[in-house]
Amino acid sequence: MPDPVSDSRAAALRTVVRRLPPGTVPVGGGVCALALASYVYLAIAGRTLSVDGLAGLSVLWSLAFSVGTGLFLPLEQELTRVVAARRARGEGARPVALRGVRISASLLLLCLLGLGLFAGPLARHLFRGDRSLVWGLAAALAGLSVVHIARGILAGSGHFRAYGAQLGVDSALRVVLALALSAAGSTSPLAFALLLSLAPLASVAVGIVTTARAAQPGPPAGPAELRKGLAPLTLSTLLGQVLPNAPVVLAELMTDKGSPLTAALLSAMIIVRLPIFAAVSVQPSVLSVLSRAYALGNRAAFRRQLLGAAAGAVLLGLAGLLLSGVLGPWLATTLFHTPRALGDRDFAVLSFATAGLLLALILSQGQLAMNRQRAQGTAWALGAAVFLGLALLPGSVMARLEASYTGGCWTVAVVLGVGIARHLRRNPAGTASGASSAEAETVTV
Repeated sequence: MPDPVSDSRAAALRTVVRRLPPGTVPVGGGVCALALASYVYLAIAGRTLSVDGLAGLSVLWSLAFSVGTGLFLPLEQELTRVVAARRARGEGARPVALRGVRISASLLLLCLLGLGLFAGPLARHLFRGDRSLVWGLAAALAGLSVVHIARGILAGSGHFRAYGAQLGVDSALRVVLALALSAAGSTSPLAFALLLSLAPLASVAVGIVTTARAAQPGPPAGPAELRKGLAPLTLSTLLGQVLPNAPVVLAELMTDKGSPLTAALLSAMIIVRLPIFAAVSVQPSVLSVLSRAYALGNRAAFRRQLLGAAAGAVLLGLAGLLLSGVLGPWLATTLFHTPRALGDRDFAVLSFATAGLLLALILSQGQLAMNRQRAQGTAWALGAAVFLGLALLPGSVMARLEASYTGGCWTVAVVLGVGIARHLRRNPAGTASGASSAEAETVTV
């Protein structure tokens, strides 16, 4: 006989899944796989490389995912928005996709030129004299420049399964190739660094057919299409990536060479930022849902959906604070084999700061949905100014880094929240009528 309790639980689960933003399940699964792969990758590197090698890889990792993601993720987001708009109008997205490729290639060229010109000082101050890691950083940036273009096209065209599959392939390759290096006895940080380029490029190659089909021929791109708002969005995203990654780089600059703090701090930041992977998994869908509600004039739906997403971010932050405050030091030494340079209090402070970062990431989607990229950029710039100001104050290195990270993240969250509230009060558009209203209500974050 069927179990009524099991049937009711299954029905409740199906209801919850239906209320999730479209694409949350495949994209969320891919993001979780990539998060797990990042942990495994760093754990393998921590047990394979020397202290100096792991410190160099830690700085490279932080720079790649702050500068690289900060530059190329905005292109993915803008491509998602523009391709989705073209799709709604029945227009092909190939012209804007090609424009995105050109912009991405130009940004990558500027990065490569900068790395080439300053390779010596970068190697000396950041990579403990290992110039090869500068080229490893260049390769990682090249991989990110390609993968974010492909993801923007897939997300905008609604191919969320292909998006999630691409993340899954990237994840599997990072782990398999890192295990192969470890089994072969490789102690080269450059070899591990190159995986940050090879894995994403291979994932794009696997799904290239779907990506090409999604970019169908269409009308020429307008002069402002894709470019409008890209500069302030790039600034805000770049600063949003710099905030959680800068403490690792600053630790290398502010401590004596050979100090274990850099590697220990990277392990701590990876652990306390675990909830961010959950938030990132719904960001594309949250942006799509909020943009639709705002465009249809349904401010009530916009507020409700944004508040729901923000509440989820706060709960995630609290869960991360409890987990990291209790198990953080043990996880860092057990998983990543790093020296125990940080205590329970350090992990609790870093987790509290990350809760502010989580909230800021969700509120940024609200500003972006309202096409207020400049206001979004201003909030992140203020957060970066607070971060830098607190980092320059006298005191111990770790105390300054904790204060700057906390102050910067929560400054951004507060400024974004106040800005959204003021904008909605000044622009109280009425609820759209008829089908438009129903369409805005179909998905709840």
